Amino acid sequence: MANAKDGAAPIEGTRGTDMEERDAAKRSEEAEESRRRKQVFRETNLKPERPDDSFFRSLDSSVKRNTAAIKKLRAVSEETRPSLLEELKSVNLSKYLSEAVAAIVEAKLKTADIDAAVQVCSLLHIRYKHFTPQLLEALLKIFAPPPKGAPEAEEKGARLSKRRTALRLLTELLIAGVVTDSAALVGVIKELAKPDQAKDRDAAQAAGTLLVAFLKQAKEPLRLSSNATKDTPGPFSPPVLTEAECASILGHLGTFYTAAEALLLSEHKSLRALEAENAAVMTSKGELSEETTAAYEKQRKAYEQLLRTLSSLAELLERPAPDLPEDDTTRVTSGPAASVAPAGKEPAGPEPIWDDEDMRTFYEDLPDLRAFVPAVLLGEAEPKAEEPTKSDAGEAADGDEKGSPDKKGASGEKEAPEGEDKGLKNAQDNAALEALLQRLPKAGSRDLVDQIAVEVCYLNSKGTRKKLVRALFAVPRTALELVPYYTRLAATLASVMKDVAPMLLAMLEEEFNFLLPKKDQSKIETKIRNVHFLGELAKFKLAPPSLIFTCLRAYLDDLSGSNIDAACHLLESCGRFLYRTPDTSVRMSNLLDVLMRLKNAKNLDARQSTMVDNAFFQCKPPDRPATVVKHRPPLQEYIRRLIYTQLSASTIESVLRQLRKLPWGECSGYVAKVLGRVHKLQYANIHLVASLAAGFTKFHDDLPVTLVDQILEEIRAGLEDVGGGLARHQRRVAQMRFLGELYNYRIVDSPIVFDTLYLMLNYGVGTVQEAALDPPGDVFRIRLVLTLLETCGQFFDRGAAKRRLDRFLLYFQRYLLSKAAIPLDVEFDLQDTLASLRPKLIRLPRLEMALQAVTQQEAQEATLAEEEAARGIPPGAPEKAPKGRKKTIASRIADGSVSIVEGDTKGEWGEGEESESDDGSESERGGDKEDQNEGKAASDTEEEPGAGFGGEDTEGEGDEYVRVRQRAVSAEEEAEFDKELRAMVQESVEARKFEVRKGAALELAMPINIGAQKPGETTAGPEADAPAGGKAFRLVTRRGAKQQTRELIVPASSRLAISSRKKDDAEREEKQALKRIVLDYEEARASNESDFGGGAVRTGTRVLNKGGLLFSNSGARGRGGARGGGRYVGGGGGRCGTSLCRR
Repeated sequence: MANAKDGAAPIEGTRGTDMEERDAAKRSEEAEESRRRKQVFRETNLKPERPDDSFFRSLDSSVKRNTAAIKKLRAVSEETRPSLLEELKSVNLSKYLSEAVAAIVEAKLKTADIDAAVQVCSLLHIRYKHFTPQLLEALLKIFAPPPKGAPEAEEKGARLSKRRTALRLLTELLIAGVVTDSAALVGVIKELAKPDQAKDRDAAQAAGTLLVAFLKQAKEPLRLSSNATKDTPGPFSPPVLTEAECASILGHLGTFYTAAEALLLSEHKSLRALEAENAAVMTSKGELSEETTAAYEKQRKAYEQLLRTLSSLAELLERPAPDLPEDDTTRVTSGPAASVAPAGKEPAGPEPIWDDEDMRTFYEDLPDLRAFVPAVLLGEAEPKAEEPTKSDAGEAADGDEKGSPDKKGASGEKEAPEGEDKGLKNAQDNAALEALLQRLPKAGSRDLVDQIAVEVCYLNSKGTRKKLVRALFAVPRTALELVPYYTRLAATLASVMKDVAPMLLAMLEEEFNFLLPKKDQSKIETKIRNVHFLGELAKFKLAPPSLIFTCLRAYLDDLSGSNIDAACHLLESCGRFLYRTPDTSVRMSNLLDVLMRLKNAKNLDARQSTMVDNAFFQCKPPDRPATVVKHRPPLQEYIRRLIYTQLSASTIESVLRQLRKLPWGECSGYVAKVLGRVHKLQYANIHLVASLAAGFTKFHDDLPVTLVDQILEEIRAGLEDVGGGLARHQRRVAQMRFLGELYNYRIVDSPIVFDTLYLMLNYGVGTVQEAALDPPGDVFRIRLVLTLLETCGQFFDRGAAKRRLDRFLLYFQRYLLSKAAIPLDVEFDLQDTLASLRPKLIRLPRLEMALQAVTQQEAQEATLAEEEAARGIPPGAPEKAPKGRKKTIASRIADGSVSIVEGDTKGEWGEGEESESDDGSESERGGDKEDQNEGKAASDTEEEPGAGFGGEDTEGEGDEYVRVRQRAVSAEEEAEFDKELRAMVQESVEARKFEVRKGAALELAMPINIGAQKPGETTAGPEADAPAGGKAFRLVTRRGAKQQTRELIVPASSRLAISSRKKDDAEREEKQALKRIVLDYEEARASNESDFGGGAVRTGTRVLNKGGLLFSNSGARGRGGARGGGRYVGGGGGRCGTSLCRR
C-alpha cells in the first residue's frame, strides 16, 4: 500500500500543478479583459460627445422627477446602479447640477459602491459640461483643513472616513478619464504627505492610513513604483500621470515616511521610558494605579497602530521596514494585578496562554514514562556492542511496515509473529490489552490516564499501538468530555512512541476530509467530535497550527448548515490557545475577523448567531475595564446592609430599632438617601421601606419630609430625562410604587398623589419639546399612572378623594385617546386597574368625545366656583358638596350613568336630576319627596373619609330624621363578632355570679315581710300620693338581723322628688302609647285582611321602641340606591337601609 501511495503522489502533484496553471491563465485573461474595458471607458470619457439643446428639451425637467433623481443619488450603490442610470437618462439635470454634485459627495459609499458611483459620474460628465468642474471642486473641499472649532471626534472618526472615500473616488475618476486634471490629485497627496503631518502622532496615523489606502488602490494603474521606467508599459494609454507627476508623488510619500519614521522612534523611546517608570513603581509598591495603567495602554496601542501603518507604507514604497532598536519592551495589564517585568527579563506575551495553573499543568506537565518503564521496553536499551543511529532506527521502523522482522535487541519491541494479531506475543498479552482498552471510557481523570499510559508501555508493540490508536479514534461522539484525556494519553505516549500521534492525526484528517462536504444534520455530532479532537491535539502540540487554520478556512469558505456548528466548536476547543500564542495570534485574529464579517453578511438564525458570538468572544474576549469597587465608611455599609439585605416582613421591627440607634446627626442624610433608592430593592419589598419611613415619623419628623421631597424630585427628573431610555424605566416604576405606599402609610396626602398623576399627563405637553418628552408612540407614562393607581387607588372610593379620582380618570381617558396605539399588555393592565377602581366606568371611544367631556367638566367647575364666590366661600376652603348638587360629567362617566351614542357630535351626555353621593349612587328620578331629601342628606353625610353623620332635614310634622351610615358587613365578620360577643357576655356573667347585688338608689326593692300591708292600713310608699308640701317615701333600716321601715316625707321641690315624679310620668305615657299602637295595629290588620285577604303592613307605620326611636319604613332603601319590592317594619331581614328618626 505504501508503494501505491508513493506512485500516486507524482500524479496528484502533476494534476495540482496543471490546475494552478489553468487558474493563473484564467485570472490573467480576466485581468486583461478588465483592463480593455477600462481603456474603452476611459477613452469615452476623455472625448465625450455631448448632446445639443434639443436633446435636453425632450427630457423630463420637472421639479418632482429631478428631486427624486437627486434623492436616489444620495443612496447610490452597486444594487441601485441599473435603476439609477435609467432614471438619470430620462431627466434633465441642467439646472440641478449643484444639487447632484452635493448628493454624490454626501453619499456614504462603501468600497464596493465606488464603481457604481464612477459610472454615474461618467454619465453626468458626458451629458453636462459643467458637472465635472463642480464635482472636482466639491471633492477638493473635503481635503481642506477643518474649520476652527470643529469637534475633535469628527476629525478622528467621520472626517477620516469621508476623506478616505473621497480620495478613492477621485483616484477612480482620474483613472476613468472623468477628471483630467491630474494636478488636483498631486495636490491632495502633497497636502496629506506634508512633513508637518508627521509631527503629531494622531495626525501622522490619520495621514498614513489615507496614503496606504491610496497606494493599495493606485500603485499599479498610476505606475507609482520606484522601479518603473520610461520603457515600462502602463496599463492605460495615454498614461494617467506623467513621469514628473509620479516622481512628485513618490517624493512627497518618501518625505512623509522619513518624518513618520523619526516620530515612530520617538514614540518608541517614550514608551520605553514609561515602561521603566512602571517597573520602578511595581518594584516599590507592587501594583500600578488605574490611571497609570490606562495611560500606558493608550500609548502602547497608539504606538502599535503607527507601527503597523508605517510597515504597510514601507512595503508599498518598496522600502525597508522601520528599524527599531532591540530592547526589552514589556507590557502591563489593566486592573489591580497589573505588573511589569523587570529589566533584563524576556518580554511577557500579550496574554497568558492558559487560564489557570491547573490547565497549564494538564497540557504541559506530562509524566516521564522513562522514569516508570524500563528502557528495554521503550526501545531505548543501551547497546552492548554498537548503538544504532536514529537513521538506522527509522529504517528499522520502515522495515516493520514493509513486513521485514526486526531484531528484538535493536528495536526494543517484541517479535511479531505472522498471524491475524500482529505484534501480540500470545493470548495473555491480547487479553491484557483488551482489558486495558475497556478501561479507557472510564478514564475521566488525569491520574487514570497516566496510569494507563504506563501499562501500555509494558505491552509495547506495533500491533498494540495500532489497536490503541483505533480505540482512541473511536471515542464516542456523545462523550466529548473524554477527548482531552484521550489526547493526553496520546501526548504522553508520543514522547516514547513516535508513530502514535501521526497515526491518530492521519485518521482524524482523513475523517475531516470525508465529512467536510456533508452538511446534513445526521453527521453533525461526528463533525463536532472530529474538530474537538483536532483542537485538543493542537493544544498538546501534536497537530500543527497550519492544519487547524486549514480546517477553519475550509469551514469559513462555506459557512452554512452544520459547518457553522463545527467551526464554532473548533474555535471553542483551541481558538483561545492559538489566539494567545504569539506565533499564531495574528493569523487567528484575522480569521476571527473574517468569521464576524461573514456572520454579519449572512442571514443566520438566532441559534447560529449566538454560537458564532460565543465562539468569537471565547477566543477574543472584549476589553473591559476592571470593576471599580466603591469604598464606603463602615457606618454607611451597615446602613445599606440593613435596608438592602436584611429588610423583610419579619425583620422590619428589628431593622427600625437598629436604625434608631445610629448617631442620627451624622447619618440622617444617608439614611434618607438609601431609603429613597427603592429601585435597588425587590419590587415586592418597597412597601417595607414606606413602613420604615412611617416608623420614623414618631422620632424624626424631618426624615419623611426629606424622603417625600427626594422621591418627587426624582419623579420629575425622570420626566425630564429625554436620553434615559429603557435603562431608567425600572427605577421610575419603583418610584411610583413607593409614592403610592407612602400614601398608604399616611405620610403624604391625596393632593400630592393627584398632583403627581396630573404631572404624568401634562408635563411637556404643548411645549416645543413635546415630541421628545412624550412621543405619540410612548406609553410608559401610562404604565407609571397605572402603577400608582394600583398601589393606592382603592382608597379613593368616597368623599372628595372619590370626586378627584373621577375627574382624573376623565383627563386620563383623554390622554389615552391621544396616543397612537396602546400595546396589548398595557391595555390589559389598564382594563384590570379600571375594573378594580371603577367597575362601571365608561370608556370613551373617540378623542372628540373625551375633549367634549373635559370641556363640560371644566365649565361645571367654573360655574361651581362662581357660586362659591357668591356665597362668600374662599377659594382655598375645604371641598364640600352642597346639598342637591348635580353630579359632574366626570362622576357620571365613572359611575356609568351616561350612555354613549355613536355619531353623537353635540356632546350631549343627558340632563338628569342626579345628586352626588359618596358611594357613587344616584337618587332615582321621581319618587316621593322624602326619598329625595334622604338622598341629599346621604350625599352630605360623607364628605370626608371617616365622617359619621351628615346634615339634618326637617320635614312633615317636625320629626328630625338622621341617616345612619352602615358599613356592609360580611358573613365572616358577623360570625366573628357574634362569637366574641357571646364570649364577653359569658365572661361577665361568670364574673358577676358571686357579686353582691345592690339595689338602685331610687328603686330599692322593699322586703316582702316588711312591705306587707296590714288590714286597715293605707299604702305609704313611693307610689302613694304625697302629702301636702311633700312626697312620701319608705325608709328601710337594719338593726342587727332585723329590718325596719318608716315613712319619710321629702319636700316636693327637692331633686329626689322631682326626678321620681318625672319617671312616673314617663312610664305612664309609654304604657298609654304602647296600648294605642297595639290597638291601631290590630285594627289595621283586620282592615287589610278584609280588603285584600293578606297580611300586608300599612305603609307609613312607625314603631316606637323603649328608647324613644321611631323606625319608619317610609323611603327605606339600601346604600346602593336600589329599592326593595316591599316595605318592612322594625328590624328583621328587611331593615336594610331603614331610616332612624329621633322625635
